[in-house]
Amino acid sequence: MVFKLLTMADNVVTGCIDYAARVLGLGIRLASFAWTNQNYYMEIQMPLYTWLRADKDDDDTTLQFKQRVTRKLKALRTALQSHIDDAALAEDLELPTDSACTVRIATWNLREFDASSYGQRSQEAKAYIAEILSRFHLIALQEIRKDLGPLEEILQLLGSDWDYLVTDVTEGSAGNNERMAFIYDRRKVQFQHVVGELTLPHGQKVTDPFGERFRIGGGARLELPAGQVLQSPSGLNTGTLKSGQTKINQEVEIPIPSGTRLELPAGASLRFARNARVDLTPEHGIDIEASSTPTLPEAAEIVLPPNSMIGGLRQFARTPFIASFQAG
Repeated sequence: MVFKLLTMADNVVTGCIDYAARVLGLGIRLASFAWTNQNYYMEIQMPLYTWLRADKDDDDTTLQFKQRVTRKLKALRTALQSHIDDAALAEDLELPTDSACTVRIATWNLREFDASSYGQRSQEAKAYIAEILSRFHLIALQEIRKDLGPLEEILQLLGSDWDYLVTDVTEGSAGNNERMAFIYDRRKVQFQHVVGELTLPHGQKVTDPFGERFRIGGGARLELPAGQVLQSPSGLNTGTLKSGQTKINQEVEIPIPSGTRLELPAGASLRFARNARVDLTPEHGIDIEASSTPTLPEAAEIVLPPNSMIGGLRQFARTPFIASFQAG
């Protein structure tokens, strides 16, 4: 079986798992457990969670922490295995009884992994991530930051049978110093040494799913028709950032009255593309209505200053990456 896997930043797609707070499913070689008095041990089949082994120098707080993490790992494994076992297949599909004939593929947006913006992942959190990933054989990861140290820690937990490849970092505000990664279990999947970036043919653009939008630095200045005001819906779902600023946790759209005027920022201009169809003046210039409220020629394009556009037709903010693997 030969297949290609495509990943695009901020896009989470999986064919079989939607569980555990939208993280993808698991099931690693988590060992069996036995408990004696206040101590316990793990029968590790490979060097994964060695830090959970009880140590003679552990105090009661440390032992209780290790016991709690162990219980959660076991519960996570059991729950996700049950979820996978109970997954409904399409009517015309039948799951092979031989596990050697199956390969599990997933994609996971690990939000800003690993950055301080939302708190860097703890050793415990990385154990849960590794436990989840290990249920699959090939995973496309998004939002992996420039520092690969945290990702390599995850690979160490997964074991020596696992490997990875990454793209270069996308810089700038749109890129956020993030990259994409593929991690895979070499016992089931082999990398075919073919990778590439996906670009669109000349002239084609990506359509923004939220429609044509733009933002003006410093805030847009509107002139509403007489007697009209803008009013936000109430009862919004909000949160507070560490900086004290308030953020909204939902999309909000407020209608703008017909006839509203928008004051464009300094640096805006009109552009007429080559081969545009226009009417000319006697001086062989473009005929533009000489009025304080002109109706622009249909071919006129309004050009806003850099970084004012946040939507509309565009190329990818982060280039999708394609890699070729083989299973079987």
